[in-house]
Amino acid sequence: MEKVIMSNSDEAATYRTDICGWVANGKFFGDGEDAEAMARQAGSTHVLCIECGKLIENDGYTVRCDECVSRLREEREVVAYDKLEKKEWDGKTLLYSDAHNEWYHNVEEITDDLFEKNEGKKITDKDIEEMRLIIGEPDYYKPIEEEHWASQLSDEEDIPEDLLKAIESFNSEIKDMYSVWRQSKYAAIISVADLD
Repeated sequence: MEKVIMSNSDEAATYRTDICGWVANGKFFGDGEDAEAMARQAGSTHVLCIECGKLIENDGYTVRCDECVSRLREEREVVAYDKLEKKEWDGKTLLYSDAHNEWYHNVEEITDDLFEKNEGKKITDKDIEEMRLIIGEPDYYKPIEEEHWASQLSDEEDIPEDLLKAIESFNSEIKDMYSVWRQSKYAAIISVADLD
């Protein structure tokens, strides 16, 4: 059993006069190299964003304002997109916009979305480029493997022929079925001319 220490016990807390150091919010941070910085961080209500210097509320862990977090995330996403291999879009496969976080089923959806976002202005190749379009690929259902039932058989037994036929039939039925679309590793090569 764990030792019980009550709040009125001398073991729960002691009054000390022989220490010195930084204190904030009733907590002692010591007198070491980083003590002042930790105490000041703990005792402050606001800090400056390390990117832009904007005043932000101190929650104990946030060091960047929301705008800088969004900007840095966007920059990382652009870098990741730029590293993708480029591939011609076939005009049929679903496309995912990394910039808009949306799936597009056809050219009309892309055109309508860009027309709305551009407030009716003419769509340019730059507008399409800024969408960061990624070719989609279906996530096909996985076929059943014969080994799934192997543990139910003795070492001398083979999987029954009727079960093998059922597995083959099932796998044949689902081979073109998919649950969702996901992003492939290819950035779509597409231009305004492809939207006509």
